[in-house]
Amino acid sequence: MKFIKSIVKVILPISSSALILISCGTSDDESIPNDPNSTIAIEDPNFEQALIDLGYDDILNGSVYKDNISQVLELDVNNRSISSLSGIEGFTSLKKLNCQLNTIFELDVTDNLDLEELYCAGNALNFLNVTNNLALQKLDVGANYLTVLDVTNNVNLIELEFYNNNIVQIDLSNNLGLELLLCSYNNLISLDVSSNLALWLLHCYGNQLSSLQINPGLVSLVCYSNQLTSLNLDSNLELETILCNDNQLASLDLSNLTNLNGLNCENNDLSCINVSSSQLNNIPIYWIKDDTAIYNTDCN
Repeated sequence: MKFIKSIVKVILPISSSALILISCGTSDDESIPNDPNSTIAIEDPNFEQALIDLGYDDILNGSVYKDNISQVLELDVNNRSISSLSGIEGFTSLKKLNCQLNTIFELDVTDNLDLEELYCAGNALNFLNVTNNLALQKLDVGANYLTVLDVTNNVNLIELEFYNNNIVQIDLSNNLGLELLLCSYNNLISLDVSSNLALWLLHCYGNQLSSLQINPGLVSLVCYSNQLTSLNLDSNLELETILCNDNQLASLDLSNLTNLNGLNCENNDLSCINVSSSQLNNIPIYWIKDDTAIYNTDCN
């Protein structure tokens, strides 16, 4: 009986050791690295933390599974202290990206071919590439440090905002569907939107414009604080608002603008403003001019 007990005592420790070894072997197998082709690098930990908060990632380790992000349609990482969106190329189905109010320096969305809306205002961008984004309809890149913006390939653009940048020139000749353009406070010297027939709202104040060619369908024109010496409004029958104060206009003809309710033409070189007889008899209360200027049906 003592002999049997001794055998049991010997066997039990050996059996336990075997179990422990088996368990350790299983843990080692689980620690084998994942296939690197299944993940994409996320350089900025704040960007990755945002992805974790949104449920697309679970561990802050500098990468995210491609399968977790490849079908995402909308991504909002607004105001998350992000300096780099490296890894955004993995969001191959993305249609809407909001990355406003961060500190992003460069943004390349050339692999996000389905992108329709991009909101990246309030960053530190000095580079933006949207040349491959042919589906893009809305772009807001205001309040950055861009000196160049190429939207010639973005033929489906409807809304374009690049206010508060350092852009000197912009080619909008291919953006025929453009309806809204906000490009105030840049360094634009000339602006031609004469071929943008769908455009109804134009804000281009606070530039250095000496030449402005507008389209006939404009409803609202805000072009104050420029260097304009002339402004041809003969074909702009739809205009309801014109703010052209603080320019160098020597003449202004409003006689064809029967829908014009709002006007500010102060601080120009105007002594006479041409209006129709019906306008002269009923000057709208929201028309503002210098006290030294007069309204008349014939300023010649």
